[in-house]
Amino acid sequence: MGKLKTKLVLRKPNPSDKKTTKLIQKRDDTKKTTRSNNMDYYVKVLQNYATFSGRARRSEFWSFFLINFIISFALGFILGLIKLNFIASLYSLAVLVPSIAVGVRRMQDIGKPGWYIIIPIYNIILAATEGEKGSNQYGPDPKATN
Repeated sequence: MGKLKTKLVLRKPNPSDKKTTKLIQKRDDTKKTTRSNNMDYYVKVLQNYATFSGRARRSEFWSFFLINFIISFALGFILGLIKLNFIASLYSLAVLVPSIAVGVRRMQDIGKPGWYIIIPIYNIILAATEGEKGSNQYGPDPKATN
């Protein structure tokens, strides 16, 4: 029996082919979206390590909270099994200041002073509340800048 040989031919899209042109336009349109994902927000919070001024969106705060919780849980579980708990503690210590900073910025987005983050239960309610529309005394609306 003979072997079948396949040959892959790459060709440039024909501009007169409407179907190809639509696919290329659709692909280009998807690249233009600037919607952030959870990891982008996590990295953004770490980049603004000790920035207590300004405002943080709900999605930025809760994305950081979620990813930080997952990483802390995984590190604690895995490193606890091999008796290296201190590394998980080092991670928690390293993200302490960014956690406080994003919490303060979240409170400021609502129009409250940053120290509201230390009030139990009420701070969770405030963190889940939509921020003030437009500028407030703490800065411009983060939704308007994204």
